[in-house]
Amino acid sequence: LIVLEGLVRFRILHELEPRSGYRRVQADFSEFELDRSPVEPAVDRLAILAILDRFADRRDLEFDRDLLDALAPGRLINTLSAALPFTAVEKQALLEARTTEDRAALLTTLRGIEIDSDSPADRYSPPTIH
Repeated sequence: LIVLEGLVRFRILHELEPRSGYRRVQADFSEFELDRSPVEPAVDRLAILAILDRFADRRDLEFDRDLLDALAPGRLINTLSAALPFTAVEKQALLEARTTEDRAALLTTLRGIEIDSDSPADRYSPPTIH
C-alpha cells in the first residue's frame, strides 16, 4: 500500500520531459500559498462532527470518533473531504477551496444538504467488496 500526502497544491504551467518514467511539470504554487501556513484553521469542529454524526446515523455508518477527535482541525477537514462519499464535481470543489475554512464551510453545506434530503435515491450505500 502506498500512501501519498501532499503538502502544497499547485497549478501546472506546462509539462516537462519525463525523467526515469516519472511525469514532471513546471508548477505554480502562488494560488495556494496559504497551504504552507503552520496556523491551524479556525473551524467549528463541533459543528463538523455533529453533521458527521447525523450523516452516520442516517446512513447506518460508524466512524472512529476517538481517531476523529484526535485530529487537528485542518487534518479533520481534509480527511473528511477525502473520505466521505462525494461526487467527482463536489470532490473537485473541496480540493480547490482556497482555504481550509472555505473547505470546512463547503463540507458542512454539502453534507447538510444531503442530511436534509428525504429522498431514498439520495441514500448512500457503501460499496461491496468481493
